[in-house]
Amino acid sequence: MAINRVPFIGNFNIQFNNMTKKLFLLITLCSVYAFSNAQTNIGATVNDYEAVSTFRSATQSVSVASSNAFSVGDLVLIIQMQGAVIDETLSDNFGTINNYNNAGRYELQRICRITGNQLFFQNQFKYAYQESGKIQLVRVPEYQNGISLTGILTGKSWDGSSGGIVAIKCNGTLDLDAFSITMTGKGFRGGEALASGGGCIFVNQTTQYTDRNSTNDRALKGEGIANYITGKEASRGPQANGGGGGNNHNGGGSGGANYGIGGAGGQRVKSSNFTCGSVAGLNSKSMATKINAGRVFMGGGGGAGHGNNLGFNGEKGENGGGIIFIIADEIIGSNRSGIYSNGNTGKAKTENEGGGGGGAGGTIILDVTTISSGINIAANGGTGAFVDNIGSGNCSGPGGGGGGGVVAFSGSNIPTAPNINT
Repeated sequence: MAINRVPFIGNFNIQFNNMTKKLFLLITLCSVYAFSNAQTNIGATVNDYEAVSTFRSATQSVSVASSNAFSVGDLVLIIQMQGAVIDETLSDNFGTINNYNNAGRYELQRICRITGNQLFFQNQFKYAYQESGKIQLVRVPEYQNGISLTGILTGKSWDGSSGGIVAIKCNGTLDLDAFSITMTGKGFRGGEALASGGGCIFVNQTTQYTDRNSTNDRALKGEGIANYITGKEASRGPQANGGGGGNNHNGGGSGGANYGIGGAGGQRVKSSNFTCGSVAGLNSKSMATKINAGRVFMGGGGGAGHGNNLGFNGEKGENGGGIIFIIADEIIGSNRSGIYSNGNTGKAKTENEGGGGGGAGGTIILDVTTISSGINIAANGGTGAFVDNIGSGNCSGPGGGGGGGVVAFSGSNIPTAPNINT
């Protein structure tokens, strides 16, 4: 936008008649107006997040722990992060998604009233969200005259109750400059590494799908759209799109999933009949059919690798990518800038233990009229951990790779200018 400026003129004495004074005042006011309508500079984190404790469809309201971050008139995103039901049978069907319920459902609302920690909205809810499915409220900042990034724009990492999302609305141009918007590794969490015992079955490797209570099968599953089932948080059965944990002995964890399935955790190969081995992991579940039906998901976390050596607990699974929502007229930037929601990649060494699975790519939703620059857009799955086998006869299982994520555009055509990778 052109900005009118009134030059400062040295020490000259200037005489103004009434007409000149009015014109000078008008020009000055125009200059102030032009400055007030310049692009807003942003970076770091601009969203606020609150977990929803109570959902009330009848009164178009929700309750949160604190309403301090919200004001009447704010645009907010309501989204249910989990709540799917999975198959629990002790078979290769474990982790199959039987019912999504409202996992991945979302909508935009505007706050019309706040009473204590209860927020009321202008419109009826589109969906009947389930509180057990981890509903959250995200304040979406609105910028009336464009945005210019002055640093990396990101959001809060998913902590099990809230976060995992960047959401902005921009009237005008979003200028990335040479910076990025990223939610890489801020989605569903990978399984934490837990020490297991050293026992193993020589003749038949265990095929356990769910055990956490056993002293020898404690590699945790990665997080996904299904809530953890008490007592069934470990071993190779996937947690919907969360990767299964590595099996006894020293099996690798599976990668998380989103649109693409997660890679199966690697098998520890026995060097002889009287050494420890494992069975291969299972692929975590793709959610492609529901993504096409208007739901959005964070990338699934990778499962942890099985570990038992003193001082080592195997490798933790890696986090998936989060969710990015952008509403704008146009996005521009340099070829060094980008929008990223990749899954995290596993470590290169696992010290004779099972490797952790990679995180799945996240989801990027772009409600944008034009992308005219060659920016980079990526929602890739992360690589599973490589195994550094030390000594003879040690062939522990590596981690499975994370599945690819989603990049979606509001128009009927995919723009050709950006470099897109999933």
